[in-house]
Amino acid sequence: MYFFDTYALIEKNKGSQNYEKYSGEPVMTSVFHLYEFFYSALGEFEESKSREAMGRLGANKIEVLDRDIIEASKFRRQNRQKRLSYADCMGYILAKRIGAKFLTGDKEFRGMENVEFVK
Repeated sequence: MYFFDTYALIEKNKGSQNYEKYSGEPVMTSVFHLYEFFYSALGEFEESKSREAMGRLGANKIEVLDRDIIEASKFRRQNRQKRLSYADCMGYILAKRIGAKFLTGDKEFRGMENVEFVK
Protein backbone atom coordinates (compact mmCIF):
# COMPACT_ATOMS: atom_id res chain seq x y z
CA MET A 1 0.00 0.00 0.00
CA TYR A 2 1.23 3.50 -0.87
CA PHE A 3 0.46 7.01 0.30
CA PHE A 4 0.68 9.31 -2.75
CA ASP A 5 2.16 12.76 -2.23
CA THR A 6 1.30 15.57 -4.66
CA TYR A 7 4.14 14.76 -7.06
CA ALA A 8 3.03 11.11 -7.17
CA LEU A 9 -0.59 12.16 -7.80
CA ILE A 10 0.47 14.38 -10.69
CA GLU A 11 2.68 11.69 -12.23
CA LYS A 12 -0.06 9.06 -11.86
CA ASN A 13 -2.55 11.40 -13.51
CA LYS A 14 -0.15 12.11 -16.39
CA GLY A 15 0.35 8.38 -16.93
CA SER A 16 4.07 8.74 -16.31
CA GLN A 17 6.03 5.64 -17.25
CA ASN A 18 7.94 5.80 -13.97
CA TYR A 19 4.65 5.57 -12.07
CA GLU A 20 3.10 2.86 -14.25
CA LYS A 21 3.93 0.29 -11.56
CA TYR A 22 1.51 2.09 -9.23
CA SER A 23 -1.39 2.45 -11.68
CA GLY A 24 -3.41 -0.34 -10.06
CA GLU A 25 -2.70 0.75 -6.51
CA PRO A 26 -5.45 2.37 -4.45
CA VAL A 27 -4.70 6.07 -3.99
CA MET A 28 -4.22 6.84 -0.33
CA THR A 29 -3.57 10.55 0.26
CA SER A 30 -4.65 13.56 2.30
CA VAL A 31 -6.90 16.51 1.68
CA PHE A 32 -3.75 18.68 1.63
CA HIS A 33 -2.25 16.69 -1.25
CA LEU A 34 -5.52 16.75 -3.19
CA TYR A 35 -5.63 20.51 -2.68
CA GLU A 36 -2.10 20.87 -4.11
CA PHE A 37 -2.97 18.48 -6.95
CA PHE A 38 -6.09 20.43 -7.92
CA TYR A 39 -4.21 23.74 -7.72
CA SER A 40 -1.55 22.33 -10.05
CA ALA A 41 -4.19 20.93 -12.43
CA LEU A 42 -5.87 24.35 -12.65
CA GLY A 43 -2.58 25.69 -13.98
CA GLU A 44 -2.73 23.24 -16.88
CA PHE A 45 -6.44 22.69 -17.54
CA GLU A 46 -9.78 24.43 -17.22
CA GLU A 47 -11.75 23.71 -14.06
CA SER A 48 -13.94 20.95 -15.52
CA LYS A 49 -10.87 18.99 -16.72
CA SER A 50 -9.22 19.53 -13.35
CA ARG A 51 -12.29 18.13 -11.59
CA GLU A 52 -12.26 15.12 -13.93
CA ALA A 53 -8.59 14.52 -13.18
CA MET A 54 -9.21 14.64 -9.44
CA GLY A 55 -12.19 12.30 -9.80
CA ARG A 56 -10.16 9.79 -11.82
CA LEU A 57 -7.71 9.43 -8.96
CA GLY A 58 -10.43 7.83 -6.83
CA ALA A 59 -8.51 9.02 -3.80
CA ASN A 60 -9.02 7.66 -0.33
CA LYS A 61 -8.52 10.63 1.98
CA ILE A 62 -6.88 9.68 5.26
CA GLU A 63 -8.34 11.56 8.22
CA VAL A 64 -5.86 13.71 10.12
CA LEU A 65 -5.91 13.10 13.87
CA ASP A 66 -4.57 15.40 16.58
CA ARG A 67 -1.66 13.02 17.17
CA ASP A 68 -0.78 13.26 13.45
CA ILE A 69 -0.51 17.05 13.77
CA ILE A 70 1.83 16.65 16.73
CA GLU A 71 3.99 14.00 15.04
CA ALA A 72 4.15 15.86 11.71
CA SER A 73 5.18 19.04 13.50
CA LYS A 74 7.93 17.22 15.38
CA PHE A 75 9.09 15.50 12.18
CA ARG A 76 9.25 18.80 10.29
CA ARG A 77 11.12 20.47 13.15
CA GLN A 78 13.65 17.58 13.28
CA ASN A 79 14.19 17.89 9.51
CA ARG A 80 14.04 21.68 9.19
CA GLN A 81 17.36 21.79 7.30
CA LYS A 82 15.64 19.89 4.46
CA ARG A 83 12.87 22.50 4.07
CA LEU A 84 10.11 19.90 3.78
CA SER A 85 6.59 21.14 3.11
CA TYR A 86 3.90 21.00 5.78
CA ALA A 87 1.79 18.79 3.50
CA ASP A 88 4.57 16.29 2.89
CA CYS A 89 5.49 16.07 6.57
CA MET A 90 1.84 15.31 7.31
CA GLY A 91 1.72 12.79 4.46
CA TYR A 92 4.82 11.02 5.72
CA ILE A 93 3.31 10.66 9.20
CA LEU A 94 -0.07 9.54 7.83
CA ALA A 95 1.65 6.93 5.66
CA LYS A 96 3.44 5.50 8.69
CA ARG A 97 0.23 5.42 10.72
CA ILE A 98 -1.71 3.45 8.10
CA GLY A 99 1.20 1.12 7.30
CA ALA A 100 1.80 2.49 3.79
CA LYS A 101 4.98 3.54 2.00
CA PHE A 102 5.26 7.28 1.34
CA LEU A 103 5.46 7.54 -2.47
CA THR A 104 7.24 10.69 -3.60
CA GLY A 105 9.57 12.26 -6.11
CA ASP A 106 10.83 14.80 -3.57
CA LYS A 107 14.61 14.35 -3.33
CA GLU A 108 14.60 15.48 0.30
CA PHE A 109 12.84 12.21 1.23
CA ARG A 110 15.26 9.99 -0.70
CA GLY A 111 16.81 7.40 1.60
CA MET A 112 14.40 7.98 4.47
CA GLU A 113 12.75 5.06 6.21
CA ASN A 114 9.33 4.07 4.83
CA VAL A 115 9.79 6.08 1.60
CA GLU A 116 9.54 4.91 -1.99
CA PHE A 117 11.35 7.53 -4.06
CA VAL A 118 10.45 7.64 -7.76
CA LYS A 119 11.36 10.57 -9.99
